[in-house]
Amino acid sequence: TREARVIILDKVNIQDFHVADVRGILSQSPVQWKTYLVELTHPDGMTSAANVQLCVSRIQGRGVAHHSLRPGEADVPGILNRMRSSVEDLDSTGFRGMHRVDSTI
Repeated sequence: TREARVIILDKVNIQDFHVADVRGILSQSPVQWKTYLVELTHPDGMTSAANVQLCVSRIQGRGVAHHSLRPGEADVPGILNRMRSSVEDLDSTGFRGMHRVDSTI
Protein backbone atom coordinates (compact mmCIF):
# COMPACT_ATOMS: atom_id res chain seq x y z
CA THR A 1 0.00 0.00 0.00
CA ARG A 2 1.02 3.56 -0.55
CA GLU A 3 1.44 5.68 2.52
CA ALA A 4 0.05 9.23 2.39
CA ARG A 5 2.29 11.97 3.71
CA VAL A 6 0.59 15.04 5.05
CA ILE A 7 2.07 18.12 6.63
CA ILE A 8 -0.23 20.76 8.06
CA LEU A 9 1.58 23.99 8.72
CA ASP A 10 -0.37 26.26 11.04
CA LYS A 11 1.21 29.65 10.60
CA VAL A 12 0.31 33.28 10.23
CA ASN A 13 0.08 33.99 6.52
CA ILE A 14 -1.08 37.58 6.41
CA GLN A 15 1.63 38.83 4.08
CA ASP A 16 2.89 37.29 0.89
CA PHE A 17 6.44 36.89 2.21
CA HIS A 18 5.08 34.40 4.80
CA VAL A 19 3.75 32.24 1.97
CA ALA A 20 6.90 32.73 -0.13
CA ASP A 21 8.90 31.43 2.84
CA VAL A 22 6.96 28.16 2.88
CA ARG A 23 7.04 27.91 -0.92
CA GLY A 24 10.83 28.24 -0.86
CA ILE A 25 11.31 25.56 1.79
CA LEU A 26 9.05 23.10 -0.03
CA SER A 27 10.75 23.72 -3.38
CA GLN A 28 14.04 22.49 -1.88
CA SER A 29 12.52 19.23 -0.65
CA PRO A 30 13.38 16.00 -2.47
CA VAL A 31 9.74 14.97 -1.99
CA GLN A 32 7.20 16.23 -4.51
CA TRP A 33 4.53 17.65 -2.21
CA LYS A 34 0.99 18.45 -3.30
CA THR A 35 0.63 21.76 -1.55
CA TYR A 36 -2.54 23.70 -0.86
CA LEU A 37 -2.88 27.04 0.83
CA VAL A 38 -5.75 27.22 3.31
CA GLU A 39 -6.86 30.71 4.24
CA LEU A 40 -9.22 31.40 7.11
CA THR A 41 -11.76 34.05 6.19
CA HIS A 42 -14.43 35.94 8.10
CA PRO A 43 -17.84 36.94 6.70
CA ASP A 44 -17.17 40.56 7.72
CA GLY A 45 -13.68 40.50 6.16
CA MET A 46 -10.25 39.54 7.40
CA THR A 47 -9.52 43.03 8.67
CA SER A 48 -12.87 43.51 10.41
CA ALA A 49 -13.18 44.27 14.11
CA ALA A 50 -15.44 41.19 14.37
CA ASN A 51 -12.62 38.95 13.11
CA VAL A 52 -10.13 40.47 15.54
CA GLN A 53 -12.56 39.94 18.42
CA LEU A 54 -13.11 36.31 17.35
CA CYS A 55 -9.34 35.76 17.38
CA VAL A 56 -8.97 37.46 20.77
CA SER A 57 -11.68 35.27 22.30
CA ARG A 58 -10.11 32.09 20.90
CA ILE A 59 -6.66 33.04 22.19
CA GLN A 60 -8.10 33.87 25.61
CA GLY A 61 -9.94 30.54 25.59
CA ARG A 62 -6.67 28.67 24.99
CA GLY A 63 -4.86 30.58 27.70
CA VAL A 64 -1.26 29.45 28.08
CA ALA A 65 -1.77 26.72 25.44
CA HIS A 66 -1.13 29.27 22.67
CA HIS A 67 2.60 29.16 21.95
CA SER A 68 3.18 32.89 21.50
CA LEU A 69 0.12 34.97 22.39
CA ARG A 70 -0.72 34.42 26.04
CA PRO A 71 -3.45 36.54 27.62
CA GLY A 72 -2.00 38.67 30.38
CA GLU A 73 1.54 38.34 29.03
CA ALA A 74 0.92 40.16 25.76
CA ASP A 75 -1.36 42.91 24.50
CA VAL A 76 -3.32 40.42 22.39
CA PRO A 77 -5.90 42.90 20.99
CA GLY A 78 -3.14 45.42 20.18
CA ILE A 79 -1.01 42.80 18.44
CA LEU A 80 -3.95 41.55 16.37
CA ASN A 81 -4.98 45.08 15.43
CA ARG A 82 -1.43 45.81 14.22
CA MET A 83 -1.45 42.55 12.24
CA ARG A 84 -4.76 43.35 10.57
CA SER A 85 -3.33 46.61 9.24
CA SER A 86 -0.71 44.63 7.29
CA VAL A 87 -2.91 41.94 5.69
CA GLU A 88 -2.15 41.40 2.00
CA ASP A 89 -3.80 39.38 -0.76
CA LEU A 90 -1.82 36.16 -0.95
CA ASP A 91 -0.19 34.80 -4.09
CA SER A 92 -1.01 31.10 -4.41
CA THR A 93 1.61 30.53 -7.14
CA GLY A 94 3.39 27.25 -6.51
CA PHE A 95 0.43 25.75 -4.70
CA ARG A 96 -2.09 23.41 -6.34
CA GLY A 97 -4.83 25.63 -5.05
CA MET A 98 -6.10 27.95 -2.38
CA HIS A 99 -9.02 27.02 -0.18
CA ARG A 100 -10.86 29.55 1.94
CA VAL A 101 -12.47 28.38 5.17
CA ASP A 102 -14.96 30.43 7.22
CA SER A 103 -13.27 31.12 10.56
CA THR A 104 -16.61 31.41 12.35
CA ILE A 105 -17.49 27.71 11.97
